[in-house]
Amino acid sequence: MTASTRERLLRGLLVVALLAGVVAVTFGGGYRASHAMLDDASAHVQKKGTVVRVNAEAKSVDARAVRRLAKGGQRLEVVQMSPGVLYVVNNVTGAVWRLPTDSLDPQLVRAAQRKEGPRPRVAAGGGNAYVLDPDGRVTLLEGPSGNRGAQASLPAPATQLVVDGRGTAWALSGHTGELFAVSGGRFVSGHRVSAGGEVVALVLAGGRPVVYRPERGEATMMKADGTPERTIGLPRQDPSDVKAAAPGADSPVLVVVTRRLATLIKADFGTGAVRTSRLAGRERHRFGPPVVSRGRVYVPDYRSRHVVVHDLRSMRPTGEPRHVQGKGGDDFELFARDGRVWVNDPDQKELMSFDREGKVVTFAPDDLSNGPEGGRSQRPATGVPPVTRRPSPGTDIGDPTGRPNTTRNGGDDGGSTGQRGGDGQRGTGEGEGGTPAREPDDPPRPLVVVPPVVGQPAAQAEAEIRRARLRARSVSLPGNCVSGTVTASDPGAGTRVKRDSLVVLRVCGPARVPPVTGLTIDQAHQTLQNARFQWRDVPGGVAQNPADIGRVIAQDPRAPREANTGTTITLTYIDPARGSGVVVPSVQSMNPDQACQTLQALSLACAGKPDEVTWQTNVVHGQSPNAGTQVPAGTGVEYIYETVAPSGLRRYKARGNEARHLSVNGAHPGEDKWADMQVIGGAYSAGERGVPGLVDIYQFVCDSNCGDPKRDIGRYYSRNAAPPNARWQATGPAFACLTDPVPGTKPLVTMRSEQLNSWAFAPKDSEEYNWHADPNHGAYTEVSTLCHIWFGVGGFRG
Repeated sequence: MTASTRERLLRGLLVVALLAGVVAVTFGGGYRASHAMLDDASAHVQKKGTVVRVNAEAKSVDARAVRRLAKGGQRLEVVQMSPGVLYVVNNVTGAVWRLPTDSLDPQLVRAAQRKEGPRPRVAAGGGNAYVLDPDGRVTLLEGPSGNRGAQASLPAPATQLVVDGRGTAWALSGHTGELFAVSGGRFVSGHRVSAGGEVVALVLAGGRPVVYRPERGEATMMKADGTPERTIGLPRQDPSDVKAAAPGADSPVLVVVTRRLATLIKADFGTGAVRTSRLAGRERHRFGPPVVSRGRVYVPDYRSRHVVVHDLRSMRPTGEPRHVQGKGGDDFELFARDGRVWVNDPDQKELMSFDREGKVVTFAPDDLSNGPEGGRSQRPATGVPPVTRRPSPGTDIGDPTGRPNTTRNGGDDGGSTGQRGGDGQRGTGEGEGGTPAREPDDPPRPLVVVPPVVGQPAAQAEAEIRRARLRARSVSLPGNCVSGTVTASDPGAGTRVKRDSLVVLRVCGPARVPPVTGLTIDQAHQTLQNARFQWRDVPGGVAQNPADIGRVIAQDPRAPREANTGTTITLTYIDPARGSGVVVPSVQSMNPDQACQTLQALSLACAGKPDEVTWQTNVVHGQSPNAGTQVPAGTGVEYIYETVAPSGLRRYKARGNEARHLSVNGAHPGEDKWADMQVIGGAYSAGERGVPGLVDIYQFVCDSNCGDPKRDIGRYYSRNAAPPNARWQATGPAFACLTDPVPGTKPLVTMRSEQLNSWAFAPKDSEEYNWHADPNHGAYTEVSTLCHIWFGVGGFRG
């Protein structure tokens, strides 16, 4: 690789980070790709160097991590693998922790890096969590397969990573332009999606990987096997001027925002439509990756510290921009979880949350000061976290043991990294029973203990939780258990939490069946999987257009009926390959390639016949079966067209003699003896076999006593290959024309003048025909019809 190639590749990879927003946004694609089963209006965010669980309904902090995971303003990336497990990445040190949500006690799984450079990326979905290391390795951190720590053997180093709702990891290699599928920690397949070194963004939309190539102006949604499903053309963009939506859009759309013109662009993979909208007055502002959730697009404007909301369908603004607390120009986090959209600046106290209906609540929890104090964040101007300094030497957040720095004045944040004080929890030093360290300004916090309620009836358990001065919410979950009894609580029994915190009770019992009619079959599977239902696919219905294929048209049980989680939902969807009917589309007036593509998109076979008799080439003029006919998949649809175009049949007149020469190839019989008259119609070259019904017309020449002893030039044309008499010599076929009349043709007739003892040839009732028939011009009469030529169509004389 040459130096210039390396420089171009590295520059391209940097732009990819800006384009996809995979580094600057704290909650990465895996977080949005995972769908937790509990919608408790809560989320885990970074505040003051640690991770806290905030609740939008209570406008409070429910719980916080046992100890600090960042200091000196370092940024954390929080990725939720499942309702019970988080992964946290320190984007400055590269340390990675596993954080159970019931204890929020971090477990180190990747030690801090000592070298400067890129940091690990974690992505999760479908109960699987993967890490992308700086050297391009992709490793399964955790998943149902049990292959924890399995490293995928990829053909090339990966540079981008997302995980879909099925748990499949999609890794893109910017070096080779290949997209790799990884399942259960094992490499499954690879497909080339771009040129090596090309700037590409990899995102998730509607549960499918999407590859966006801004310089080409193309976005491709991939199938579950990694092959292209649909490519949509978009306006070409400078990669440094555009931001692609954050991975995890809950609709099959790609949304991008441009900086220079402040334009939102939406590509809908369901319909193929492209729609744009201007962010008026925000030209050249610095935007973050848009977030697509619940029929709305949320755009972070860092320059003005606004969140701009547009309706996804119309792309029109839905209200006034929402201001985010903080200094203009600074980044903030914008992410979606379980239908809610969250806005958070780790350096500010205030948070913002949009519910499923788009209603916003802004709140500043009172208890954020009870945690360790953090400094200002290290904010990269480019969106890539810089490594401007290392953590202090010693046992700090990057120590392989995972123990925090307990020195009061040794850290660069100027304070202790010990536990939050006053709650009686274990210390964060070597021992377990020491006096917990406290911040000087920490006020006492009233804490309560979550009571044990597993095995109790739901109503009894809720009452027990309320007696403990906590809030309860029951959620039905599947399992081999007694209906109506509590199977687990979150947080678990014995956990110390703030008074009035929410405790989610997992109850064995029925759940509401989600509506999936109208979704694609893959989207329906993902929705049912998130709701903990099984499914059975039954093909049916009729495909009217390509967008119908794979679409769910019925479900049983229907929403919003209740059923035990784990119940099998029967999905009726349109799949011509498995028996659904197809309505034949109209391919009239298309070119043959378009006609075939239209038929194949509906699982119909192409049966093109290039034997139509017409002057118009490569245009379909007929089909069978007719449009609107319902047929099985695989049925061949015959469509007729023509590929051979006619040429002008030109007439020449002998100078000073009654003789006429006909030529279809434009070859002049001789300037000295023949005058070029005009094209009299459309015909074909002699010997043409590509058009049905053609007949060759033979030419005969005379050079002595040609009807007059003084005439030494003459031409005669006939279907018969034999000369009319000894004075005429055969020169072979001169041209070809149609034997029978078809619309758009006229008879080419042979005319004879006894007065002049001469032959003429003209289209019947044409200007030439009438001129020859005039008594003043020889009184020619019609003898026979030679053939039929095109006349009055396709530019041939009318």
